[in-house]
Amino acid sequence: MKNFNFWLPITLLLFVLTSSCKKDKLSPCQLLEGNWQCESWREDGEEQLGSIALISYSKLDFDKLSGGKGDFDWIVNYNDGTSEVISGKYEVNTNCSEVTFSLTTGEILDLDFVINDDELTLEGNLDGLAVELDFKRD
Repeated sequence: MKNFNFWLPITLLLFVLTSSCKKDKLSPCQLLEGNWQCESWREDGEEQLGSIALISYSKLDFDKLSGGKGDFDWIVNYNDGTSEVISGKYEVNTNCSEVTFSLTTGEILDLDFVINDDELTLEGNLDGLAVELDFKRD
């Protein structure tokens, strides 16, 4: 019994230490998963997010990846009081630098992405405009 009392706390401690490191084991593609709040939305260099701009709020939610693919929901609120939810599937390329959004409307959108800590930048073309979108993990 004495031996059991000695090893039980050590075993529990090792379990806690190894399970808390799971975030460190995420692949670069998996870092995309989760909720992201838009902090800057530039089209052809002009800011579109803010109280006097076109967009008042935007949030992007990437569900868990499975086989390099997953579902997403993208909420965009406009300053005129309207909003839209863009949904569909997303897929990341093998080197985790590009995400392809397949919208439920059938449209396809390819954007390059970079993640630094809790910041996500998406870049590419949207409706013929050069876009750069900066997000912070929510």
